[in-house]
This record gives sequence, C-alpha cells and structure tokens, in this order.
Amino acid sequence: MEEMMGFFDMPRTESAEDMLEKFRVRELVEYEHFCRDNALWDSMLACFAQDSRVEISWYQGSGQGFVEASKKMKAKAPHKLNNTLVWLNGAHAAGVTMGSIHIRRRIGGTWLDLVSQVLFLYTARKEQGVWKIVTMNCIYEQDSLLPVCAVPPARQPFVRPSYRHLAQVLQEDGFSISEALPGDDQPPAVQALYAQAAAFLAQGAHA
Repeated sequence: MEEMMGFFDMPRTESAEDMLEKFRVRELVEYEHFCRDNALWDSMLACFAQDSRVEISWYQGSGQGFVEASKKMKAKAPHKLNNTLVWLNGAHAAGVTMGSIHIRRRIGGTWLDLVSQVLFLYTARKEQGVWKIVTMNCIYEQDSLLPVCAVPPARQPFVRPSYRHLAQVLQEDGFSISEALPGDDQPPAVQALYAQAAAFLAQGAHA
C-alpha cells in the first residue's frame, strides 16, 4: 500500500490489489453523484459513513442530512464528472474528482445556464470490507452564467427543452430531428431505456 507523502504526489499503484481498491473508491464517489442526479436516495445514503461530513456551497452537515436536503431541492443540478484520482493508504483513501455542476434557471424572465467548474475532494474509509465516504468538500474554480438562447429562435421552434438548441443547429444543417428522443423532459422514455439495459444485464447470468 502506498504511503501518503503529499496530496499532489503522483498516486502510486503498486499491485493489482491497490488498483482494485482504488477502482472501488472511484466507483463509490462517482456513484454518489449518479444517485443524487437520479433521485436514488437510499443508494445515495448507503455511500456515506455514519460519521460523514459534507461541506459545500449550500449545505454543511452530515452525509445523512445531505441526502435529506437533496431530496427537498427544487432545482435540478446535474453533475458532469471528468476524472477521479485516488490516493490509498490501507483502509483510508482520498480522492479528487474533476467536474462541473449545471443548473438551468429562469431569472427576470430570461432562461440562463449556470455552469460551475469544481473539484470534489473526498476522503473514504473501508468498513467491514466496504468503502464509505467520510468527508466531501467542494473546491470552486470558476463559473459562468449565460443566456440559454443568444441567437434568434428557429423558424420552426423545436418544442422539447432537453435538446431544443441542438435540434435548431442540426436543422439548420438540413437534418430532420425527431421530437421523441429520450430526455429529462420525457422520464418514461428514459426509464424504458434503463429497463432495456437492465434486462440485457440480467441475461448475462444465463449466457
């Protein structure tokens, strides 16, 4: 196992066991975000240790309280994660996830997109063979707030908000874009896709 010499030292992976444990930590911290973005509250709760602590812009408190507070948030704020580095020392780990937070909000009659570039800093502990998040902090790098539509609307406005502007650009290039694509504004279509993938995964045990 590697000895922590400094948080900016290159993470050393000296064995297959180290690689596996680091992957488990990475899977844990990235799954926590996935659970929050998809309202999987019980699974999100299971990611945190009993003595966990979360310190971010809008919440400071226990991991359990963070889950409850997340349930009550009205605005959707999905995370886009780029990469995760993990440092390992026995049953303790520290990780940095590079990513961004995206919020679409109507302010003063104008739809705006907020993008906040951040680093998520985690510590995790292995408890009875399972990694749990002990602390989660956010390091804020930069952000931007831009109008959703800074160009004239399409001649034939596209109704679906989840990919309205993508459709506008592609239509200008001569493509015909369906209004029935999966998107956050059509949850049944998204759930159907997940169900198809889950059914395929379940068949693996019999393949």
